[in-house]
Amino acid sequence: MKILSDFVVKLLTRCPGARWSPIPLRLIVGYGFMQHGFAKLSRGPDAFIAILQAMGVPVPHFMAWLTILTELIGGLAVLLIRIGLLQLLQAGGGDLDQLDQPLFERRLAISIDLVQTIVRVAA
Repeated sequence: MKILSDFVVKLLTRCPGARWSPIPLRLIVGYGFMQHGFAKLSRGPDAFIAILQAMGVPVPHFMAWLTILTELIGGLAVLLIRIGLLQLLQAGGGDLDQLDQPLFERRLAISIDLVQTIVRVAA
């Protein structure tokens, strides 16, 4: 992980324009997550629950709502948190050591571990 973060820091410091390149990707990913969450809500959560039941997902009602909320909140977080002050600080030539492992990524890893634990317990 350290090798990858060192590579990213070197790339961003070598090409000044490269500091702005993650912004379109984050806009696309954040919008994509939110769009899929809204699509599941607009069709009704019951339709998504039926799909999860057909696939044999444990606790489909809980997992459907967890998926919808994760897509909505996660998409918003990608848009707001990653593009917010941290991105502007990096683009403005701020401290690029913050790219090492931001708090957002650590919290995301903890959330993924929690969901995996819930799925294992439910199975």
